[in-house]
Amino acid sequence: MSSDKSFEFKNFEEAWIQFLGAINTIFSKLEQGSKINQKSKSWYDGVKHQRRKDPLLSYLRQARNSEEHTLEGSSDKTGFTAHTNRKDVKIVRSGKKDNHIEVVVPENVKKGDELFTIRGPGIYLIDVIDGRSGKLFQVPKEHLGQSIENTTPLEVASKALMYMENLISEAERLKT
Repeated sequence: MSSDKSFEFKNFEEAWIQFLGAINTIFSKLEQGSKINQKSKSWYDGVKHQRRKDPLLSYLRQARNSEEHTLEGSSDKTGFTAHTNRKDVKIVRSGKKDNHIEVVVPENVKKGDELFTIRGPGIYLIDVIDGRSGKLFQVPKEHLGQSIENTTPLEVASKALMYMENLISEAERLKT
């Protein structure tokens, strides 16, 4: 994902989907390999529990399922956007070609109030829904008890990659 200097949305999305599939494959291979003895099986039971409970790991699993089994997917490509959750703030966009926006703010705004967010063009992760249970999995804001400030696909993938490298090293140590 990080090697595509042209940043074509299609290439980036394909790389993200391949990454999700690769993560899933690694977990599957580790599970199969853990069946050789009780020590390995106990270790993988802990890994499986962590995968279910950790926000980043559970999101990646559901994102992969969403990419494979639904129309929605796990990412959204967007141009310049401005968004607000407040009913008293109005965002008016003037014209489609220029990225000029006007924000109409009420007089009773307090200093520090979050009024709106602006996103530049890019690919963003979106919340996914488990097709079987209907459970919502939000874009992860935490991994292994640590806060995730930047939830871009590249940053989330980077954190997951570090986790997987450590996991594979642990699995290799079980062989000896």
